[in-house]
Amino acid sequence: MTPFRWQNCYADVAASRHDQTIRSYLDDVILPALSSLDRRIDDLDRNREPWAAFEKGDIEDVLRETKMAFALAVQSIWERQLRQT
Repeated sequence: MTPFRWQNCYADVAASRHDQTIRSYLDDVILPALSSLDRRIDDLDRNREPWAAFEKGDIEDVLRETKMAFALAVQSIWERQLRQT
């Protein structure tokens, strides 16, 4: 049996930077947004005002929806990258 030797093709070259694209999106967009919402929730948790509990619940809903939106965005980026190659 002859050993298989992989030869690079255009798809390999086109896909070579996909990890950098998603890493940049994660580091520059997703993580800062989630951190901001987490900080807001922590601030509201420490707030003694009566309205803070209601706003905290709203921001927790926003956080949950934001995570789902980012998951869909990452999946969409992945699909578009897959179709390009």
